Amino acid sequence: MGNRVLRHFANSNFNFDHIFMVAPDVDARIFTKKYIEGGTQEWRQDGLQIRDMLSNNGKIHVIYNRNDMMLLPSMFLNFSQRLGRTGIDHGGLLCCKTSTDDLHDDVQGRVVAVDWSDSHPSDSHNYVFDWSVAAYIDSEYVVL
Repeated sequence: MGNRVLRHFANSNFNFDHIFMVAPDVDARIFTKKYIEGGTQEWRQDGLQIRDMLSNNGKIHVIYNRNDMMLLPSMFLNFSQRLGRTGIDHGGLLCCKTSTDDLHDDVQGRVVAVDWSDSHPSDSHNYVFDWSVAAYIDSEYVVL
């Protein structure tokens, strides 16, 4: 739920060295060129607004689990793959295939996909509370 809040309230007045999106229940295409430039709706800019919250060398770490069954209902309700289940470079549905090459130019090199599927092969959403996720965040967080 926190990633949905982040998406709606992203503001460049707040700066972070790193942003960790763990099991994000947001559209998997949020950082892609086609999604961002695909219309004039304000919500299409959410990925860029999240990026704008980063310091100069900051990264957005997307931690996802392909086995996360809790995000399946959201996929059907929202008619889109969820970032927390597919990550950035995913096969998606036949009509929605995405790769890191499809990322918007302004987020290229700023988004890191972290596949947690094999680290915690559970089909539940509770891997977000696992000590190893906290250890990853701690290991990646470096004061810039």
